[in-house]
Amino acid sequence: MTANEWREKTKQAARERAVVLTLPSGMSILARRPDPVQFAQWGMLPTALARAEEVGAENISDEEAEKIATIMRDLLIYCCLDPAISLEPGINEIHPREIGDADWMFIIAWSMRLKEAAELRPFRGGRPNGGAAGGGKAVLLQTVGAPGDRRSGAGAGVRPGGGAADDRAAEGRD
Repeated sequence: MTANEWREKTKQAARERAVVLTLPSGMSILARRPDPVQFAQWGMLPTALARAEEVGAENISDEEAEKIATIMRDLLIYCCLDPAISLEPGINEIHPREIGDADWMFIIAWSMRLKEAAELRPFRGGRPNGGAAGGGKAVLLQTVGAPGDRRSGAGAGVRPGGGAADDRAAEGRD
């Protein structure tokens, strides 16, 4: 198999998985969405883009801004199959600069599944540490067992240090 044959097979597989995506401008394109493994394979997890959204553009270094711009450009090129996006456009291709802001932002958000992530936000409880009461303050200090539970290791008492007699002795009941 030659490199061109491989490239064509890859393009064909991409078209088979692609969807028609209607953009805010009303334009419909044939697009594919990368999965998390694809992001990892590229060495660019979408966390940089999420960080940019969280902290705001004014709080990002020039290096981070350049990296984010490169990620977004590469996502546009990857996602858009027809018409294709290219840095050196040929027939039936378009340069990233020719895409309207609303359209390219929509494609980026779609590629990173931002809508789906936003829909899951209520399930996270809105707390950065994930705790129900925050800071682990609601964690019980002593395990509460079910009525009649003789605690771990309280079975038939055949193991040293784990029998019911040992539990009573430890509690001062023997």
